[in-house]
Amino acid sequence: MRQALVEALQEYEGAMLIVSHDRYLLRATCDTFWLVNDRRLDEFKGDLEDYRQWLANRDARPETAVLQNGAAADTALSRKEQKRIEAERRQRLRPLKQAAEKLEQRVGKLQQRNNELESLLADNGLYSDDRKDDLRRLLEEKRISDEALADAEEAWMEALEAYEEARQEAG
Repeated sequence: MRQALVEALQEYEGAMLIVSHDRYLLRATCDTFWLVNDRRLDEFKGDLEDYRQWLANRDARPETAVLQNGAAADTALSRKEQKRIEAERRQRLRPLKQAAEKLEQRVGKLQQRNNELESLLADNGLYSDDRKDDLRRLLEEKRISDEALADAEEAWMEALEAYEEARQEAG
């Protein structure tokens, strides 16, 4: 079904906005990427790997705290204290980020397996009477794989949400 969706979207000649965490779908169907950041919408100059790097850079840079009067916080706190606070923040966020990354890898592996199963199911010879057992086995494996992928994608989304919420709370 995913491949059929990709093909239908590729054939569509109008404009469309796709919001997805499915990298395969995005790579196969999108010409332009848009970034929502700091309450702004801008065209993202790059591909999904550039976006991954942008996220890594954004997550790595320390956020400069600002006092209510607008003065930089480093006038109120020593640089050493700021570094300590930032290290604690990263330490609290690390398990959430690692969980999301692990689930993302699982989703990728499951998507790859689904693609392999779809290729196997596309073999016309599989639908002959003498290969019914092979077909049943592959269809059952595909069903199980689809369920596992859906579960993994849901867990990944929840992990990303938890990470983002914690990042927002940490400031």
